[in-house]
Amino acid sequence: MKRLLFLIFLGFFAGFIYFFSLSLSKPKLSDITLQEGKMLPSIQELVDLNGDIIDERSLSNGKVLLNVWASWCITCLVEHPFLSKLSKGEDLIIIGINYKDDLSKAKNYLDENGDPYKFSIFDYKGNFALKLGVTGAPETFLVIDGKIVKHRIGELIKKFGMMNLKYFFKLIALFCLLANSELLYKNLSEEQLVRLNYLSDNIRCPKCSYGNVSSSNAPISKDIKNEIATLIKDGYSDDEIFELMKNRYGNYILLNSGEDKMPIYLIPLIALIISILAVTTYTIKKSK
Repeated sequence: MKRLLFLIFLGFFAGFIYFFSLSLSKPKLSDITLQEGKMLPSIQELVDLNGDIIDERSLSNGKVLLNVWASWCITCLVEHPFLSKLSKGEDLIIIGINYKDDLSKAKNYLDENGDPYKFSIFDYKGNFALKLGVTGAPETFLVIDGKIVKHRIGELIKKFGMMNLKYFFKLIALFCLLANSELLYKNLSEEQLVRLNYLSDNIRCPKCSYGNVSSSNAPISKDIKNEIATLIKDGYSDDEIFELMKNRYGNYILLNSGEDKMPIYLIPLIALIISILAVTTYTIKKSK
C-alpha cells in the first residue's frame, strides 16, 4: 500500500514538473521585435480629440514621446501621474495616441486626471497604432526627428526618473479589450477566406504571445486579421503578407518560424519517462 501511494505521489509530482516546464517554455512577449530604429509610418488625416487635422510634421520634429492610452486602460491610469510630471520638462514633447476609445470618455478621462499631452491623436479604429506596431495600451515610443529611438511595452514607472528615460523601453505588457467586427470578411471570395484562415492560423498574436490571431480576442489580433483581409483583397501573396508581418514584429510573429523552442518541451517529457522507468525497475526488483 505504501509503495502504491509512493508511486501515485511520484506520478503527480512528475506531471506537475512536466506541465510547469511547458508553461515556462512558452514564448514570451519580450521576444517581439520592438520598433526601435524604424521611421514613423505615414498615415493620412490624423485628427485630435477635437476633430482638428494633425500636421504629421508635429510628430517628427525634435524629441517626441508618443504614448498610447485609453480611458478603459487601468494601467494607463497608473502611469498617468508620471506622464504629468514628465510634461513639465522643456526638452520633451508628449503626444498621446488615444487607442480604440469612446471620444466622450477619453475627454472625461483627461478632464478628471489632467492632460499631460500637447495633443492626442484620436485613433478610434486603431489604424495608426497598427501601422506603428502597437500591441496594446499602454505603450510608449521615444521619437527623435521622425525615427523611433526607444519603444516601451507597458507602463512608464516613476522611480526610473527623467534622466533615465532610455531604460523605460525594455519590459513586458499586459491587458486589452475586445475589438472590431468581421464585416470586412464578407467581401472575400471563398478562396480568399481560405487564405485568410491559413494566414491567421500561422501568425502569432503579439499580445497573447503563444496563440494565433485566429483564436485571440485581443484588439491587436482583430486589427491584424482585418489588415490581412485587406492585403489579400489588394492582391498581396501569402509570402508577401508573412514578410510584412515579419518586418514589423520580427520572426517571432510567425508561428512556424522555428522559434517555439520545441526542444525545451522534450526535456520534461524525457524526465517523466525516465522517472517512470526507474520506479518500475525498482518495484520489479523489490518484488523478487
